[in-house]
Order: sequence, then structure tokens, then C-alpha cells
Amino acid sequence: MRIYEHVYRKHIRVIGTQIQTGNSIPIIGLPAPGVGKIVLPQSASCVVYSGTVAFAIENDVINLRHIVDVEYMGSYAGLGNISPTVRFCEFPQTLDLDTIENTSLKIMTTADTDQGNGIVDIYISYIVIKL
Repeated sequence: MRIYEHVYRKHIRVIGTQIQTGNSIPIIGLPAPGVGKIVLPQSASCVVYSGTVAFAIENDVINLRHIVDVEYMGSYAGLGNISPTVRFCEFPQTLDLDTIENTSLKIMTTADTDQGNGIVDIYISYIVIKL
């Protein structure tokens, strides 16, 4: 019996103002899949396009999470750099023990700030598992 049908891929563009408020206002990376299903990321990577102003050091990390303030799905530290102007990163795979039914995957930063500009393109491969 197959518990999932396909591997899906999604591209999410996160702009500077979303990164600045990414702690208090999480960005929905993958929507909740519906009752009786969970979203399980298989891999995630990003391309960071530095702006002319670096993000504050307290806002330097971008995270993928199922539940706000609980288990990380993966994180990338380096948004506070403006050189080189384009950087590629892989999110490390970590076990998310708090994945629960019908929950979205959120993109968050470690703190809110009014500093920084730039863009982050996030690419996620994921499956939807039927419970």
C-alpha cells in the first residue's frame, strides 16, 4: 500500500520586508495538507540574493518549522552578509518529532528587525503522507 503518491516541489520567494518580520509573522511555505495527512519535506535549499543593506545579526537565520517555536526542520545562517551577492545553501535534514496532522510548514527568522534588504528563493521537495 502506498502512503504517498508523488514527490512535490515548491518555490517560495521571500522578500526583504518578509524577512524583517519573519519571526512575528511566519510565511506559509507549504499549506496544511488537509485532515488525515501530513507534509514531510524531503529536501530544501535556498538562493540568497544579497541587497545593499545587511540584515541585522539577530535576524541572520531563516528556519523551516512545522510548529512555531518548536522543532526546527532546518535552518540557514548567513542573511547578515552582503558579500558575495548570490549564495546557495542547503538546509540540513533534521528529524521533526512535532510534525502533526494537517499542519503547514512555516518559514521564519530568529527575530524581527528593521534592517536589511534582499531576497531569498527557497526550493522545497516534499511528500504528503496519508495517515
